[in-house]
Amino acid sequence: MTPAELSLTVLHAVRRAVGDGALRVDVPSRATIERARPGGAGEYASNIALALARPAGRSALDVAGILEERLRGVPGLRAVEITGPGFLNFTLRGDADADLVREVLAAGTSYGHGAALAGTTVRLAGGDGPRAVLVVGT
Repeated sequence: MTPAELSLTVLHAVRRAVGDGALRVDVPSRATIERARPGGAGEYASNIALALARPAGRSALDVAGILEERLRGVPGLRAVEITGPGFLNFTLRGDADADLVREVLAAGTSYGHGAALAGTTVRLAGGDGPRAVLVVGT
């Protein structure tokens, strides 16, 4: 799961919460996903619950709990944790990177083409240190 896909997944959880009446807010056009801070939980984090708390008339922790319930069991996510005042922290499944590679290979040269993320910067980051060393002979 890429950060862009995670953002769409979080927005889908917000839409579901609004649709079933758990939240009364306008669904934002995007959810910011960032690398989790060093020493923090998970690999990625979002402040969406903090952003929606005031418009929803609820605490950020309440909003985070509502979203966390709707994110449990999502394919590609191993864990969703609520930290601090209402941040959502995400741990991806161990094979999430492999899923992305399979998707890229299946799409071939058409992978990544489209206007859905026009003007958006997406940065992919691996784990700590190299996972493999590639030696190319000439």
